Amino acid sequence: MIENTKFEGIILAAGLSKRMNSWKPGIEIDDIPILIRAIVPMVQICDKVIVVGGYNYNSLVNLLDDSIVLSKKQKDKIRLIENKNYIKGMFSSVKCGIQNVSPESNGIFISLGDMPFVLSSTYQKLIECFSEENQFEVFKPALFGKGNENNSGITVGHPILIKSTIVSHILQCKDDEILKDVLQAFKHKICPVKDRDINTDIDNISDLQTAKSYMKNLKTYNREIK
Repeated sequence: MIENTKFEGIILAAGLSKRMNSWKPGIEIDDIPILIRAIVPMVQICDKVIVVGGYNYNSLVNLLDDSIVLSKKQKDKIRLIENKNYIKGMFSSVKCGIQNVSPESNGIFISLGDMPFVLSSTYQKLIECFSEENQFEVFKPALFGKGNENNSGITVGHPILIKSTIVSHILQCKDDEILKDVLQAFKHKICPVKDRDINTDIDNISDLQTAKSYMKNLKTYNREIK
């Protein structure tokens, strides 16, 4: 890692959870809320984690305050921000989070609050790519293998890591933009990882049932939370 490089992270957790018919951040998988599972690997790596809430914001505050999974030291790293314009879409939450990143931060992770199984090793791999590849501005994890996304053999997912040098561009964009489209203006680096959950999000009841079944078999994997 580049000496004195500072990384911060943004977790997006402002949505309405319409497809779930229940507030997703607080839903538990093996007694641990989905959002807390999403935060754990990021807070292990980053100097600060910004959790952007919106819908059901007060419950989000209580969820983090009451967590027994996060240590006091980890909770001290977390800053909870309310996006009062969350109804405009996810990109409004991205901008809200980026506005609260420290000026001295060099790299910013962006991830989703409904992705509970991403490994801390994926964050580490992105940092390695960030440190080695100066010409790139956006870093994405990818799982290589047959039968993946679009039959190309490559599945690209989250979290993404961006250089702080592109923050001003993002903040100038409208709230209803799509992050993927905004980032097309910059050079991307695909970073190979061994993490099949970079695309595992919990959108609906079916996803939740699959995730709960998945947890029963996780003892065979070296995961952060068991």
